[in-house]
Amino acid sequence: MRRYLYNHQNVDGGWGLHIEGSSKMFCTVLSYVTLRLLGEEMDGGDGSMEKARKWILDHGGATLIPSWGKLWLSVLGVYEWSGNNPLLPELWLLPYLFPAHPGSLFTHYLQIL
Repeated sequence: MRRYLYNHQNVDGGWGLHIEGSSKMFCTVLSYVTLRLLGEEMDGGDGSMEKARKWILDHGGATLIPSWGKLWLSVLGVYEWSGNNPLLPELWLLPYLFPAHPGSLFTHYLQIL
């Protein structure tokens, strides 16, 4: 998994939504955290981890990650739950054909909530 992530890291140090995509905060932070969970040191990967960390910091820091990323960082215990925007649980009770039903939204739309 580490090799796969390093092979798809962009030249600027970040990762995109797909292997040819431009670097995005969501993908870069989650890839960086994944590498750390897989045992990679902060200065490991022949400078790749430093490049990733620099990309994150140069683009405003990990707190600018979209909502889904904040959720996963909170699950891991590295981001406060209070920083997540709430999604009203009552929305799940609406009929599925209702345009704002969370189950009918494309997941990338939920990143802006």
